[in-house]
Amino acid sequence: CHCSSFAPSLPAEYNSVASRYSCYHPGFCKTSPMVIGIATLELSIPVNDSLKGKRSVVKPLIARLRREFNVSVAEVDLLDSHRSAILGIACVSNDKAYAHGLLMKVVERVERWRIDADLVDYEIELIE
Repeated sequence: CHCSSFAPSLPAEYNSVASRYSCYHPGFCKTSPMVIGIATLELSIPVNDSLKGKRSVVKPLIARLRREFNVSVAEVDLLDSHRSAILGIACVSNDKAYAHGLLMKVVERVERWRIDADLVDYEIELIE
């Protein structure tokens, strides 16, 4: 890390953290290897007429994604809609290509796994 010039401007409470890590300026250091990958998936559940039925589709899907891909998953929007769901999926990596590839695999699997839920749209965003 080439961020030692920022050290004098750090608050005193960061001194103990600074001694444990080589880079302690995540907001300033441009050499931070962390990449956060975020995928947003819009699902359609056409043959459904209740929130209970929606839950029986979405809950197992979320559990399987967490288990098989080690990603964070949550239903993030359209919670009261019986026939639609929006899932947010996140991963953290030190490699941009890996994070993007992992999220693409998740999208492809969701498309193939469920016959009772259709993938309408998806978006992948990488934050460096």
